[in-house]
Amino acid sequence: MIIITLLFFLLFFTRHIIAQKLTSTEKKIVAAVNSNMPETFTLLKDIVNINSGSRNVAGVKQTGELARVVLNKMGFNREPLKVL
Repeated sequence: MIIITLLFFLLFFTRHIIAQKLTSTEKKIVAAVNSNMPETFTLLKDIVNINSGSRNVAGVKQTGELARVVLNKMGFNREPLKVL
């Protein structure tokens, strides 16, 4: 959750903190971030709206499953821990 919040702020403020001329690679990065902003906001909203307090096992599992789906789409292979 903290990582996603940090990414949100990083992505949001990246658009506004451009104090120097950007290289073509940097411009591509900014364009990619900006083009993914709606999807990022939707993901953040979905994660925040899950009741995932430590005593809500179903919510914690739901948050983990959402993270797994998103990470798999990005090419990561995340396997859940079977501790509960």
